[in-house]
Amino acid sequence: ELLDSESCAYQSNIHGFTLDNHGCALDIGAHIGVFSRLMLSKGCKHIICYEPEPSNFELLVQNLDVDGLEDASLQPIIELHAEAVAHGPSQTRKLVRARNQNDGTENTWRHSLEEYSQYVDKTTDMPSASQLKILERIDVTSVPFFGGALVPGVTLVKLDCEGAEIDILISEEAS
Repeated sequence: ELLDSESCAYQSNIHGFTLDNHGCALDIGAHIGVFSRLMLSKGCKHIICYEPEPSNFELLVQNLDVDGLEDASLQPIIELHAEAVAHGPSQTRKLVRARNQNDGTENTWRHSLEEYSQYVDKTTDMPSASQLKILERIDVTSVPFFGGALVPGVTLVKLDCEGAEIDILISEEAS
């Protein structure tokens, strides 16, 4: 996401919109905290993160540890939630991860809730026999975007929930 110190996948000024000095940013699909760290560097005072994948969440916690700032009044508010965000009520769902890479590297990216997974064959009952051998499923809690993750005061939303975005954005609550 951050290519180097000079270039970033998240443009900071598009058609007058800027990432600078937001009061509260909501980072859905926070992964390991790259976007949230960027927002903190741009002056954001309050970050709310949602990341359901357990090993990513561990790194998110480490990467957003800002304790130790000399002036306590400069401490941003950081809320971390080990949950998925989707349309619908809070509930337990299956998070799907693809098999690890051939070199043994653990696949902790491109995970999604089972109903949105690009790895799941949706023409058969989930999971199919072949999917049981290669896909890892983890029970996670999901919370609704509207009436859950999106709270008053949020001025910027990064919505990267691997397929659940469309259902959120076309829901009745979005109108």
